Amino acid sequence: MKLTETEFGIMEILWTVGTPMSQGDIIAYAAGKPWKENSIKVMLGHLLRKEMIQAVGMVRSGKVYARTFIPTCSREEYFAKELTNHVGDIPSLFSALLKQSDISEETLKELEKLIEQKKQEIEKK
Repeated sequence: MKLTETEFGIMEILWTVGTPMSQGDIIAYAAGKPWKENSIKVMLGHLLRKEMIQAVGMVRSGKVYARTFIPTCSREEYFAKELTNHVGDIPSLFSALLKQSDISEETLKELEKLIEQKKQEIEKK
C-alpha cells in the first residue's frame, strides 16, 4: 500500500516510538515537522482505512478520551511489501541486494537460516 510523504512520516513516528500513541502524542512528537494538526488528523484516518495502523486503546487526554494507535506492520514488512509489489522477481531482487551490499559471513548465515525456516514452513503445508 503506497503511502504519501506525510503518511510515511506519521508511520516513522509510530515505528520509532514503538508504543501506542494518541493523536495528541503524534502531534506533539511531530512539532518540528511542517504538518498542521488537521493534516495529521486526516492522515490518521487515511492510515486506518489503508489498514497501516489500528486503534488499540483509549487514554485520557484533558477532559476527553483519545484512541491510541499502533502500526499493523513493521517498517521492514512495509518495505518488503512495497518491493515485492514493484519487483515481482524475488530471486533477481535478492541477487541485486547481495551484489550491492557488503554482507558479512554472519549475515549470510542468518539469511541461510531464514531460508531454511521458510522451506520448512512450505513443506508443512
